Amino acid sequence: MQEPLELCYCQAARRSARFLSRMYDRHLAPVGINIQQLSILGAITHNPGLLIADLADRMVMERTTLVRALKPLREAGLVMSGASGTSRSLALTVSRRGHKVVADAMPLWEAAQHEFETQFGSGNAATLRKEMQKASALA
Repeated sequence: MQEPLELCYCQAARRSARFLSRMYDRHLAPVGINIQQLSILGAITHNPGLLIADLADRMVMERTTLVRALKPLREAGLVMSGASGTSRSLALTVSRRGHKVVADAMPLWEAAQHEFETQFGSGNAATLRKEMQKASALA
């Protein structure tokens, strides 16, 4: 008989996420960032001036969790923030140094993508990504 948690969608997704995060983090280690940080930098790079609340929504993260994740990026000079108009919201931008880190990270990210596709099968990987995107859109 199978353990109940082996049937749990959340547990399966978390195990898979931890496995993938470790793999991507191993590839990204030479540039000194992890996959979560690259995802944050990428989102801001493609949406300069993005508000923290909007980035949290986009990444399906709690705002406080995102603020903690942004702290080392700010301290490293990769992300800058400034007031957005008359609101109390902070608008985020990637610094020149941050753009360089992203550019240096992309070939490493592509290597991680390739490793996963090789291990899992490129068709399976594409299907999995599509289905996970559908699931996260339920939020």
